[in-house]
Amino acid sequence: MTGGAMSLAQTCLALAAEKRLGVYNISMPPRYKLKKNVPGLLAWQGDRLQPTEVMTAKAKAVEFKSLTQAVLRLRIWVYVVRINSTIEAALFDASVDPYETGLDIYRFEWVSDFIHEYKLYALLKAEGKNYLCSVNVRTPALLWEENKELFEYILKSFMPLEAQPNRTVEVSAASSAPVTAPVEASEGAL
Repeated sequence: MTGGAMSLAQTCLALAAEKRLGVYNISMPPRYKLKKNVPGLLAWQGDRLQPTEVMTAKAKAVEFKSLTQAVLRLRIWVYVVRINSTIEAALFDASVDPYETGLDIYRFEWVSDFIHEYKLYALLKAEGKNYLCSVNVRTPALLWEENKELFEYILKSFMPLEAQPNRTVEVSAASSAPVTAPVEASEGAL
């Protein structure tokens, strides 16, 4: 490398020490400045000249048994739309377990003329409770191509502190289970 510049791969290998919310770890590049560190919430500022380049990580204990239940009951999609409506962002993509981790995870991608962001939601089990977790990474739309790969690395660094049930196995087992129904023998049967 010349001029002291780091490649994206080197930047991702040099991700800052993982930050813990007591439920999961998330890694951010060393150039991101931790602006807020309170129970259940971490917030970073990326580019100091871009006030909309903000990353957050949250965790909150909830009574829900699945992420789908939390999304439907808390109306997360309405909350997300309301937050983004001030800048008229549109939902570009929604994925279930986009990194094939087997975790109960959804990732939403929002796009507008002004911002581009990923919002990752997960339901994790820790300390005998269920936690609704979120990681948001946002940048001005003009910087999206420059930051997209880095944002993918950040979201892929999402790691529960405790072992989690494999949701992929649970779903595929439920969908491949044989369907049985009681069969009544009639007098004319063998």
